[in-house]
Amino acid sequence: MKQPWLDEEFSEIIDELKDRMLELSRYLSDSEIGTDTVKQLTDIISNLDELFLLVIVGEVKSGKSSMINALFGVKICPEGVIPVTDRINVLKYSEKPMEKYTGDFMVERFINFDKLRNMHIVDTPGTNSIIKQHQQITEKFIPHADLVIFCTSADRPYTQTEKDFLSLIAKDWRKRVFFLLTKIDIKNTEEEINEVINYIQTNVQNDFNFRPLIFPCSPKLAFDSKINNNPEMFEKSRFKAVEDYIFETLSERDKLQLKLINPVVSSLLICETSLAEFKTRMIIIEDHSKTIEDVRRIVKNQADAILEGYSRYILEISNLLTSVLNRSISFLEEKIVLRNFRNLMDRHKFKLEFNEIVLQEFEKKLWEIIQRATDDVVRKEMTIWSDAFNLYNEWVMLQQYKHNAISKVSAEFSYNRDKIVDNVKLKFDSSLNEFNYEKQTSRIFDLINSGIMQTFGTAIVGAGGGAIVGAAALSSFGMIIGSVVGLILLGALSAMILPRKRNKAIKEFKKKFEQLKTDIINVLEGNIKTEIDKLKSQIEEQLSPAFVHFQNLKEKTHINSKNIDKMQDTLKELKNTIEKQIERVFYTQDKLNEQMTPTINSVNLSENPAEQAEIEDAATIETPENPSDENE
Repeated sequence: MKQPWLDEEFSEIIDELKDRMLELSRYLSDSEIGTDTVKQLTDIISNLDELFLLVIVGEVKSGKSSMINALFGVKICPEGVIPVTDRINVLKYSEKPMEKYTGDFMVERFINFDKLRNMHIVDTPGTNSIIKQHQQITEKFIPHADLVIFCTSADRPYTQTEKDFLSLIAKDWRKRVFFLLTKIDIKNTEEEINEVINYIQTNVQNDFNFRPLIFPCSPKLAFDSKINNNPEMFEKSRFKAVEDYIFETLSERDKLQLKLINPVVSSLLICETSLAEFKTRMIIIEDHSKTIEDVRRIVKNQADAILEGYSRYILEISNLLTSVLNRSISFLEEKIVLRNFRNLMDRHKFKLEFNEIVLQEFEKKLWEIIQRATDDVVRKEMTIWSDAFNLYNEWVMLQQYKHNAISKVSAEFSYNRDKIVDNVKLKFDSSLNEFNYEKQTSRIFDLINSGIMQTFGTAIVGAGGGAIVGAAALSSFGMIIGSVVGLILLGALSAMILPRKRNKAIKEFKKKFEQLKTDIINVLEGNIKTEIDKLKSQIEEQLSPAFVHFQNLKEKTHINSKNIDKMQDTLKELKNTIEKQIERVFYTQDKLNEQMTPTINSVNLSENPAEQAEIEDAATIETPENPSDENE
């Protein structure tokens, strides 16, 4: 059943409102804002076609059920000393009374009460119920309400739990609410009642910045008076003001305005909270991206430091080779002379003498440099892994504290974020655990060693790095010396040309040795650079999935934020349109009523002035008896 005028005057606006809310729902679904929020929005859309919904809330034993029974004059809801309302009661009109259970905690009660033709009334369990489902169902039902009656009793007015729940209604859900101060019959004087009213008004004003409309009454006295047909008792209950406000003062215009404006206000609130969450998400995303860049910067700086430190060992090897070259030239200048011609004829003896005098401890010194270089590289590699992991892990722990303190984000977003982040941590942790210092040292040593051996041109055989390096070096130097002796032998028959041959041989030796030295250094530098690039690539491989995820999420969040921000403006315009349409419709109706209904002054209803005064009083809308100012 729909509200009056909806089909005729507001169908286009309602269709527009539904379309915008459905569009908002799609944005929220796409942005992982939370299934509960999307469900809430879907329910609000469906409620547009329902009757005006008046929801009664309050703590256990605050007089909610008594208020319902007093309103209808029959015992509809159970009441007692202990909490008895164990489910939500939805009261609807029907000529034939009946009950329909729609779940474990909800029942629809159909009542032959004419004033329910245009509204539904909901009685909820206590908001401080010990049954968790009661609290949850009540909280989920409130967003559907068009108007909320908040019951608080004179013996325990405005408790802390009531304040907390009112925060959800008035602040988080922004629902229109008025108060019922029940059980005023326990107070002895009007001053005591006013003291309680002032207490509630002052605290609500301070806590939520609005002055509440409060109806002091005794629902129990009102119900008893109706059962016993006792007008004096009913007047004492002060319940008539409540009935008049709900069924008379609250006009069809007010109900329609609440019915159509509340969904817009709720949608605007969802937009507002969504934009706040997007802002928090962007903080998380930016923090994560900054952390990734910090990790990359640390890896790059420390990798550059490895290369810079490694250059020291390259220099040591270069100096070692230079010393070998200098000794080689001295050896050749001393040995390639005419008086040593006979020894030059014995190549094998010449090579042995060269090895003994020139190479000396070359093998041992070269191996010692390589070992120190290897230890240094491996130690720094492990430091890079450790520093990268620690920095990322610190960010994870910090953001869990920091962003939870800033604002809560949806469960879906948190789950996906944590899944990606935990995967990075797991990979880092696994890499650190698998980092075997001895194996890594052996691998790096072999890498450096193989570079030298490749340069010397000797196959890798056997075991024991230093011995292999020495064999390779000896073989290579032997080849160079062999070429020198070959040049000498070419001039053996002519002593006159021996000095020239000797100089040529030494020059050739120096050239080949310098090339050998250059090749060794180039290979060593290339191999270590390859190793560092591999290290950086491995760490980047760990970080890349999270980085890509958050970058995509950043773009997606930016788009969703833009869409919802635009939707917020559209809903505000729609709200203005609805308000103007309501004013236009009711202004037109008021004008028609003025034209069709003669004024009291223009019609002589009675010759008796006293009777005339009574008629005029009856024509005036009765205001609530002793309520406070209405909340803004």
